[in-house]
Amino acid sequence: MKSIFFFAFIGSPSLVLAEKPFIFPVPFPTFRWSNYTSHTKVQASKDVSSIFNHDPLGAAEELISLVIPNATYRLAGGNYTSLDNVTHLYFRQIEDFLGVRFENEDCDFNVNVKDGKIFSYGETFEGSENSTLSSSSPVAKRDSPDPFPALKRALETHGLNISMEQVQPVENKGVFVFEGVEGVVNPPSAQIVLRAKQGGGRAPAWKVKTYDRSGFLATFLDVETLQVIDVTDYSSHLTATFHVFPWGLQDPTAGEREVVTDPWHPDASPSTWIRQENGNYRTQGNGAAAGKKRAGQTFERYAESPNATFDYPFALNASHQDNENAALTQAFYTVSKYQDLLYLLGFDEQAGNFQKDNYGKGGRGRDPVMIEPQVDTIKYDDGEKPVYNNAYFLAGSDGIFGLMILPLFNHTMPTRDSAFATEVVLHEYTHGLSKRLAGGPENADCVSATLESGGMGEGWSDFMAAAGLTKTTDDRSKNSTVGAWLAGNDAGLRIRPYSTNLSVNELRYQDTTKMKEIHEIGVVWGVALYDMMWNLIEKHPMADKDYPEFDARGVPTDGRYLAMKLVMGGLALQACTVSMVDGRDTILDADVALTGGENQCEIWTAFAKRGLGHGAKHTEFGNEGDDKVPPNFMYTGDYDDPDDACLGAGKVEIETATPMKSKVEIGSSTRPPVQWPRESAPPCALFEHMRVNSIGDYYGVAGLVSLAEWQDQAPSSGSRQ
Repeated sequence: MKSIFFFAFIGSPSLVLAEKPFIFPVPFPTFRWSNYTSHTKVQASKDVSSIFNHDPLGAAEELISLVIPNATYRLAGGNYTSLDNVTHLYFRQIEDFLGVRFENEDCDFNVNVKDGKIFSYGETFEGSENSTLSSSSPVAKRDSPDPFPALKRALETHGLNISMEQVQPVENKGVFVFEGVEGVVNPPSAQIVLRAKQGGGRAPAWKVKTYDRSGFLATFLDVETLQVIDVTDYSSHLTATFHVFPWGLQDPTAGEREVVTDPWHPDASPSTWIRQENGNYRTQGNGAAAGKKRAGQTFERYAESPNATFDYPFALNASHQDNENAALTQAFYTVSKYQDLLYLLGFDEQAGNFQKDNYGKGGRGRDPVMIEPQVDTIKYDDGEKPVYNNAYFLAGSDGIFGLMILPLFNHTMPTRDSAFATEVVLHEYTHGLSKRLAGGPENADCVSATLESGGMGEGWSDFMAAAGLTKTTDDRSKNSTVGAWLAGNDAGLRIRPYSTNLSVNELRYQDTTKMKEIHEIGVVWGVALYDMMWNLIEKHPMADKDYPEFDARGVPTDGRYLAMKLVMGGLALQACTVSMVDGRDTILDADVALTGGENQCEIWTAFAKRGLGHGAKHTEFGNEGDDKVPPNFMYTGDYDDPDDACLGAGKVEIETATPMKSKVEIGSSTRPPVQWPRESAPPCALFEHMRVNSIGDYYGVAGLVSLAEWQDQAPSSGSRQ
């Protein structure tokens, strides 16, 4: 971690700098990373290995007392027992200074307990014997601290032109947020934390965060003198390169590796993707970490580089050990790129995304995604057993880190590495997305309660992967597969390719009644979303950009990104244990919320094509399909041409016109008739466009009028004038 110390010569009440100081980029300035004690080291320690307690919490507390005697701490959130029967417990250090208690944001103790014994642990707890706090400090006196002087000093230090008029600090659990500040991206904040001092020890310091368009800074100030202790810059001044299969390539057969530079999006990853440790940059950052031999949020090995150049050899016929660093780099790149994309589409801190530091923007934080490629064995109680052909993602509620396992696939010889199968990586990450969005970030059990909702989870993941890999050179004739390279065949790992062509993928909602496996059900849901995406792309053409652009309302202008955002919006709206009929309705509602319903036509047409039309039903006896759009849409039978199949939301089809003295009674099979003044009648209702029958009525489809125009006319009484 780099920072720069400022030595201020205080000769007047204000600090005057001749120029804005240069600040070294520090990706992670506010927390420290664990030193990991492995299972082997635990077994070698007589004192630690002798700890036994049927209660995992009791065992963890005994360990803490042994390692850091007299430590004061609290049990943090996010504790859980994983599938391998290891209980993971997380503690935060609490320190007392002259009767004032502070939570040390830098210090954690993570304990892994299995069968009542310490399995491994990582810790950054520290002793407090060198920490100092003057008895004259306002903090020691228990006065309510005033954050305004700290903010003012931070603004003066950096020469930030931020208006302070009508600013109101709002305090929540010790964090002051300055509402009403103009000229910033996010409101400044201030809180008192423990911070390392020059010469050793720690002392309370103001931590002031400012985030304007020139950068995102954290300024640490002595609580007594307001002297600047150090400053860290979350903004990206770092240049990093990654030798990878670039975004958009599904697997090694789709193109060549390239060197990409600084691929992160500054709004989504203001602290870049990577961090520095012991002089080396590594595949570990705020959103993700990729490594080998994981323990909690730490790996024994990462891909590392002293100059942030992640360039490692890769060959299809090489051993997986020889490709290890290339695999770590590829998986880290793909996940990080996808995280940035999802962030821009709305999967941010408040929505429960996966980040170590949430920068005070909401959510719990402390939950990056841990990625472990090339897994070939898993430890069980009776020993290690091989594992192939099943990538997976473990996602708890907000505040619990995600775990992505990317094993080898042995459908071919030599075996193939799923770290290089982009659609598999995106599929697995999307399980974390859907678990956090559906039912809210505190409920990770919302999408898999039933066979159908579990299948929808697979469909969401398949679709988001397909959408993320759609290129501007593609059209709706493209068939998308999952795992074709890993499986060694063109069909891939699903029962059908994703295709808008019914002769390639004929599946409809009613077919799910006989399906008993979630991945099969997922293809039905995923292909409906795939059809919807292509309808939206034809209405909103794609741009050759890795990240979405938005109109003034915040609507993606590219149809594939719009489809992804609507799917995410539907997830956030839905309740738990949904059916596909519910899922259809939440996406339609998401479109209403986002665009006012501009794309209802394209959405309905796609779902109707797959048996999820207006009359589709989910029942306990089976799912009933329907291929009709609602009555206020005009359907012609060509699902793949929304302009013909559905002539627009809120349109009424004119079918008859009956002349009267001063009006025309216009009829439709979907609405009660209305009487229109002859002089303002729609041109399509004029009689020359229709045929006359034997009693003088005109009939035959003449065109459409808007529903609003129709409703403006008084209902007909049925009597002729």
